[in-house]
Amino acid sequence: MLSRIWTCLGAMILFIAIALPLHLAAQSHYGVVELGELGGTAGSAKGINDRGWITGADNLPGDLTSMATLWVNGSTIPLGTLGGPNSAVAWPVKNNNGVGLYRVTS
Repeated sequence: MLSRIWTCLGAMILFIAIALPLHLAAQSHYGVVELGELGGTAGSAKGINDRGWITGADNLPGDLTSMATLWVNGSTIPLGTLGGPNSAVAWPVKNNNGVGLYRVTS
């Protein structure tokens, strides 16, 4: 009986701890925007820098090809491939000048 009480009490404490709002100063100001697309139905962002440049990959029409993509100031920029059919930006933009912008092809 005592173990059941402790189990219920522990569950209530866990629920209260999860339900309490947690304020993180670093995450208090942000915006959500819809990224443009290259015609496919799927895409993914991998990184963002202080200028708001977003890197990742987006599918072309038909969803058979994935293309490395850069989103800058509302524009969707396909980065092409290095000869293979697919590509992606697998790492975030390293600095605000685009240095460290890598493409991976398959």
